Amino acid sequence: MRKILLIILILTIFLWKINVFAQINEQSHSSGLTFTAHTKNQDERTGLNLTAEKPMRYSKEGFSIEFDLRLREELHTYGYVCRIVSNDSESFDVISYLLESKLKFLLTKVDKVVETTSIQDSVSIAKDRWIKVKLSFDKANIKIQIDNKEQTITQPITEFSDIKIYFGTNRNIHFYTNDVPPMTIRNIIIKDNKDTIIHKWELSTHNKDEVYDEITKSPAIAENPVWEIDKHTRWSKIASFTLNTDGTNINPLPQITYDSITGKVFIVTRDRIYTYHLDSNRTDTIIPQKGYPYFRVGSSSQLVYDNKQNKLISYNPDLPKLNFFDFDKKEWSEQSIVEVDTRQHHNRFIDHKNNRLVVFGGYGIHRYNAQLSTIDISDTAKWNVASLDSIIQPRYLSALCNLDEKNIMILGGYGSASGKQEESPRNYYDLYKINVDTKEYTRLWSFVNDKNHYTFSNSLIADVEANKIYALTYNNDRYYSSLYLSSFDINTEAPSIHILSDSIKYNFLDIKSYCDLFLYQKTSALYALVQQESASGESTVIDIYSLAFPPLSKDFIQTYEASKKENKSLLFLLLIAIVIFLLSLAYIYYRKKNKLPKIDLDENKDIEQYSKKEKPKTELQKSAIYLLGGFRIYDKDGENVTGEFSPTIKQIMIYLLLNSIKNDKGTTSQRLDETFWFGMDKDSAANNRRVNIRKLRLLLQDIGDVEIINKNSYWYLNLGEHVTCDYSEVSLLINQFDRNFLDKNTISRIVATASAGPLLPNINEEWADDYKSDFSTKLVDVLLEIINKPEVKDDPKLLLKISDVILIHDSIDEEAIRIKCRVLYQMKQKGLSKQSYDKFCEDYIGLLNTKPDFTYEDIIGDLTKN
Repeated sequence: MRKILLIILILTIFLWKINVFAQINEQSHSSGLTFTAHTKNQDERTGLNLTAEKPMRYSKEGFSIEFDLRLREELHTYGYVCRIVSNDSESFDVISYLLESKLKFLLTKVDKVVETTSIQDSVSIAKDRWIKVKLSFDKANIKIQIDNKEQTITQPITEFSDIKIYFGTNRNIHFYTNDVPPMTIRNIIIKDNKDTIIHKWELSTHNKDEVYDEITKSPAIAENPVWEIDKHTRWSKIASFTLNTDGTNINPLPQITYDSITGKVFIVTRDRIYTYHLDSNRTDTIIPQKGYPYFRVGSSSQLVYDNKQNKLISYNPDLPKLNFFDFDKKEWSEQSIVEVDTRQHHNRFIDHKNNRLVVFGGYGIHRYNAQLSTIDISDTAKWNVASLDSIIQPRYLSALCNLDEKNIMILGGYGSASGKQEESPRNYYDLYKINVDTKEYTRLWSFVNDKNHYTFSNSLIADVEANKIYALTYNNDRYYSSLYLSSFDINTEAPSIHILSDSIKYNFLDIKSYCDLFLYQKTSALYALVQQESASGESTVIDIYSLAFPPLSKDFIQTYEASKKENKSLLFLLLIAIVIFLLSLAYIYYRKKNKLPKIDLDENKDIEQYSKKEKPKTELQKSAIYLLGGFRIYDKDGENVTGEFSPTIKQIMIYLLLNSIKNDKGTTSQRLDETFWFGMDKDSAANNRRVNIRKLRLLLQDIGDVEIINKNSYWYLNLGEHVTCDYSEVSLLINQFDRNFLDKNTISRIVATASAGPLLPNINEEWADDYKSDFSTKLVDVLLEIINKPEVKDDPKLLLKISDVILIHDSIDEEAIRIKCRVLYQMKQKGLSKQSYDKFCEDYIGLLNTKPDFTYEDIIGDLTKN
């Protein structure tokens, strides 16, 4: 009884936690309805009608309505926040006067204002600040609360049986208006006179122009809505520039860069500098008094902004000095015209910590490169250039971010192993972490993509806490393409692309097109910079798009049924828990009343809950490596250090271990290189092998007596006497098993260890398949031979354990399921017997797409006759 109560308590707490987590997660995204105001004509302004289906009817004691309001600054800020109409003859209005930091309240009856009041507060009623508005109506008066300030209209609304509620523009027959203030509304709640919530519109998820009440499911209708949550899923074009540049010497293509700290985008042409301000949607134009930026043939930017010195820097690693634009003097430091044709579509950033400009990769004169170039931006005498082609293949069109004070991350790109354009260029889908100073690196992951080739924006955004990176992706094998915001996990064993938000049209014309991405933390928004050739080819178009962060992968559509399910799911699950509790009480009462025989726990103690797989009885040891049921590794002190092994190092260790145990001789350098660094040239692969094996050796020092040996050109992982490995133990026992001499102790050890699970279930690499298949085949063959021995057939407990282990490693073994079902049936566990057969059928159909050729009755038919 106590166990039942404990289970119900745990279930209730679990459901409550899920509900709390869901609310917190939802709050991380914007919500609300934003109203288009005087910047648009009357037909394009926003309105919200809460009573579109029918008027609301309240008791004569009254009701209250509350909501969150945020006003924004525009040229005209006057307008009707809310209008509550009674019987089409009375109206209570909330009117915004943002310029005066005031909200005004009017009660109108039969075209006459009978009473008015206002609340003025320069702190609360200010632009871009959420305030709480509450309006309480009763038969005596109308109470108004704005945050902590209160006012009262001493006359009431006389009729509560026909109430209509509008926000913004409305088309009421008597009280219509199109004066809409620039505002955002969210969390509308209506309560009765007993303070019970009777209507609730969060204004988060929606169904285009409809949004459903969370309580009654009645729809509110929005006219020309701008949903805040859509800003996380849809790119919004906020600015566009068309420049008369065609890439010639006279009109070279513009260059663009940004400042993610102050929210500025810079567009530089031969004789103009345009500065677009994200906060004010304003563009400033400067005509340089002296000098020119460096020009290049393509549109890839060779321009950065140093916000510490307030200077633009035009550069090229093949030129000896940097070219600065001084905003105070309005002049470039380079007075002559210099044109360059190298390092197209490279990556770059300013490392403010070390006061240097960092440049990677690029393309020019039919070659890709993997050079990492740095230069001190206060001492421009010399570039420091290091070739990384032994680490990462030469490439361009990759994405890069400055991860921390020392490391960068480089994502994908297009290039070739030799760097030559004519020698098998291809797309790369990999992620590197590289130390700019030491050049130490980790290839975090790589995957093969033979379907839809794509490359990336110049910059990527890293969210280390969420284990995510974001970049724009587009098809580089066609002209008519689209930009998609995509995310990848940073640390993962199964890298894959996740498409977020909608797309941006992008005409990719190699060095004549360019795109970039940055996060402006002040507004918590992503900005995409898109530069491409116009349709005529005679000008360049630069568009700027915004998207709220964090991005979402789909539109949040609200439907009546979905809203109902969301609201009632917690209650439904709690009702299930209560039903289970009552049924349990009934069962206990029935057992007592009918004196049902109890199960002999001593006789059946080893078969409790055989619907769950039995776990091995052995405790985790110090200096232990476990491969069955998943990879785990413990050091000399018994600490779990699995997380210390990166995906690549972990796989190298497993590969060496499997070869050392199975073949007893290890593997060659050539096989290692072909398995983990396929496609690299011989020197690069050898360098990667040396670096990773050195890292692996350092990690293994903490495990205990484990060493990597290279003997006679073979790599071998040697496990010392005091190091435990479940795969090694089971493999040894299987190989040493004497079929003519049955040792129950050996059988018990095999069963206990192998019951942990299949070999490396989370490693899905092709090279691991043969090892997993070979191990499971040998194990099942030995156990099937054991299970038919006379001395085992008479031991039902052992039979049950062995059949369980066989089904763990081969879920559709017919002989094992026959034995398990019969043994459970004979032990009076008929329900578990039938459940085991049903589970077997599910696995069988899932793998072979056909039903087994025997039924449950075929298995236990002779037992039912006894």
